[in-house]
Order: sequence, then structure tokens, then C-alpha cells
Amino acid sequence: MNRIQNVLLLSILLLASLLAFLGYRYQKLENRNTQLRQKLEQIKNFKTAKKWDEIKAQKIVPAKLPKLEKSAAKEVAKTKASQDIQLVPTSELATHIEDDLADYTNLDEKQLENVIQYADEIIDREPDAYSAYKAKLISYLAMEAKNQDKQYEDEIVNLLEELASFDTDSDEMIREEAFLIARENIVTPTVDLTEEEFAEEEVEVIPEEVLVNQDLIEIYLQRTLAQGEFEDVMLEAQALIEEYPGALIGHEYLIRALELDGQLDEADDYISELNLNEFQLRQLEENLRRFRRTDPKNYWQELSF
Repeated sequence: MNRIQNVLLLSILLLASLLAFLGYRYQKLENRNTQLRQKLEQIKNFKTAKKWDEIKAQKIVPAKLPKLEKSAAKEVAKTKASQDIQLVPTSELATHIEDDLADYTNLDEKQLENVIQYADEIIDREPDAYSAYKAKLISYLAMEAKNQDKQYEDEIVNLLEELASFDTDSDEMIREEAFLIARENIVTPTVDLTEEEFAEEEVEVIPEEVLVNQDLIEIYLQRTLAQGEFEDVMLEAQALIEEYPGALIGHEYLIRALELDGQLDEADDYISELNLNEFQLRQLEENLRRFRRTDPKNYWQELSF
């Protein structure tokens, strides 16, 4: 009898521990997602981003350091970047970042770390250089995917939140800089509705701040899909749907997570029960077709600097 009681007691304790862990995990995910959404919504607190073209136009080095000739600065950046990076003009650092990220999928870890180092130096000089943070994010995402581990989790989450704190809507050039996902992956679908029919559909307008920062939200969800944490994606997608029911992004990731988790019938049922108009349904179907053609683990190869 005592043995049975001990087994029952142990089972209860294990179950309680599991429930406590799951509750903590859910709360952690919800808090993190809420924190990012709150930053997206704090329009009045958004920082003004400095354009990348302005960064590239800076031909001087910091005043406290000796000025180098352009050719000398290039040589320093190539051969002694880790030691003398502070001597390199900002324009040269920006050029190195652009050149390296043009083929970032083929860079090794050391080369990606160099990009991060260049970006950090630019940020030290220009804290509002939006694209320098973006360069760091792409580099960390690439290293994470190549190493297949989560050692850069804190850096990536912090960078997503930092990027979300910038105003990327009031200036067209900054709006272009803010795109993280390759354009071909977010093309507006072609539908057979006339303007009059479209107007009659009364499509729900997605809050502008979500559109502006949608790439940041997608990167966050794509990472979680790539890591095979489908239930986590479902939780975060549901939270997004509750906050913005008119935004298709939440529905897309919830459906894709269900499918990847093998819950195909549940995904079909969810789609059939959606209260969307004809235009939205067509858009959702086209986005899902494009989504299904790609391996979620390769999302990091489709980023755009």
C-alpha cells in the first residue's frame, strides 16, 4: 500500500511540476510577444532613424582618432579590423557591411562576427543608424541557423525590440530600409475583384503600425517555426489574432504551425470556420501556397539588407 501511495504521490508531484513549467513557459512567451507588440504600438516614443545613405556619406573618422587616407582605411579594415576598427571611416564600415551581406548565406561565423563588429562600431558613433541594427540581426540569424542552436537568443530578441522602437513609417527611405523579408515573399496577391467589388467586400483595415513592423513579427514567428516549436507558434499566433483579428499574418502562422505539426484536419477546419471576406480568403490561400513551398528552416536565407 505504501508503495502505491508513494507512486501516486510522485506522479502528482511530477504532474504539478509539468503544469507549473508549461504555465511558466506560456507566460514567458506571452510576455515576450506582448512586449514586442507594445513597442510596435508606442508611436509617440518611436525614435527617428538615421538613413543608411547618410551613414555611407560620412567620410571622416571620429575626431579623437587620426584621420586615414581612404586606401589606408580599407587596408586597415581588411587586415586588422578587430584591432583598428575605430580608425576606419564610417563610410568604409558601411561599405564592408553591404559587401559582406550581399552574400551573407555563404559567410562563415568569423565573417559574420566581423559584420557585427562593423555594425557595433557604427552604432557607437551613430546610435540611430537603423540599418546597422538590421545588419546585426541578419548576422545573428544566419549564425543561429548555421550552428542550429539558441546561443544568440537574447541578442536576437533585443535587436527585434530595438528595431521596433524606431519610426519606420514617416520617411519613405527608412520604410524601404525596414524591409527584412525578401520582396518576392510578400507580394500582394492578384485577385479577380474590381475596385467596386473590392469596396463592397468592406475589407477590414489592418492597423498601420502592424504593417510597418510586420517583418519583425514574421521573423520572430519564422524562427520559432524553424526550431520546430509549433505549439509556441500557435500560442503567439493566437495572441496576435486576438490583438489584430483583421491581420492575416496571425491566421497564416497558426495554420502553417498546425500543418507542420501534422494536424492537417484541424488546419482545414480552422480555415473553413474563418470569418473572412472573399478577397481576404483568396489572399490567405495564396500566401499559404507560397508558405508551403518553402522549408521553414531556410527562412534565414530569404532576408534582405
